Amino acid sequence: VLNQTSNVSIETYDIRGTLVKSDKLGKLASGLHRYSFDAGNLKNGTYFLVVRAGSEKATGRFVMMK
Repeated sequence: VLNQTSNVSIETYDIRGTLVKSDKLGKLASGLHRYSFDAGNLKNGTYFLVVRAGSEKATGRFVMMK
């Protein structure tokens, strides 16, 4: 949930820290938003998401298994 209008970006890194995907969502209004992530081109492995909104940053981890 965004507390205020912010420029938002989502970056995906592989286990080695290499950027594999970057999405700039632009300026989003405060509130709840949904994001559909297309992981079809990723290989099996562990990945990290970094969501940036203004000066805030949140990270998460996921495992891709096909």
